[in-house]
Amino acid sequence: KLDSIDLDRYRPAAQDSSRSGSNQGKSSAPLTPGKKEVKQGDSPSSTSPSVKSDTTAGRNGGNNEPAAETKANFEPLRKLVMSGDLSVDTIKMHGGMISSLTAAVEGKNGLFNLTSLTSNLYQGTISSTGYVDLRKAQPLSAVKLNIDNVQAGPLLRDFADKDIIEGALQADIDLTGSGMSGDQIKASLNGTG
Repeated sequence: KLDSIDLDRYRPAAQDSSRSGSNQGKSSAPLTPGKKEVKQGDSPSSTSPSVKSDTTAGRNGGNNEPAAETKANFEPLRKLVMSGDLSVDTIKMHGGMISSLTAAVEGKNGLFNLTSLTSNLYQGTISSTGYVDLRKAQPLSAVKLNIDNVQAGPLLRDFADKDIIEGALQADIDLTGSGMSGDQIKASLNGTG
């Protein structure tokens, strides 16, 4: 249980663009014998005949074999037994405010349930449930989200520094997806909104 937390205090400081811009185009690493330095605007293939357009070569140690599918080991998570509740009065994040957040999670045998998540958000409410199922080789996830009467103008001004829309946001979303990568999840995405 937290009364309030400012997550912006824990974000990394903005990088100094004047320092990073002064070294643009310069490389501190020595050149490999027989290779020319690549300058802005040059394509890698024009400077070195050994550079291949096949992106799998860099991932599998430089040999020409196809990259092996990497499989995640979910066995440690399948052994995890957990149950937890979270309650936060106010959260400041990216300049915006979330209040009265409560969440409950439980997990066992590789099935993790978000049994409830509720919050007040810009004069409205959000509520959600969902799960991640790691019992099989391909993870399966689902989320149900209800957004009720959230004021879009103040939300976008605070979180995204945009002033492009006004009005009350209403949404009901019920989605499922499976896979290890974002592309796999997008390809299997199903549900209603």
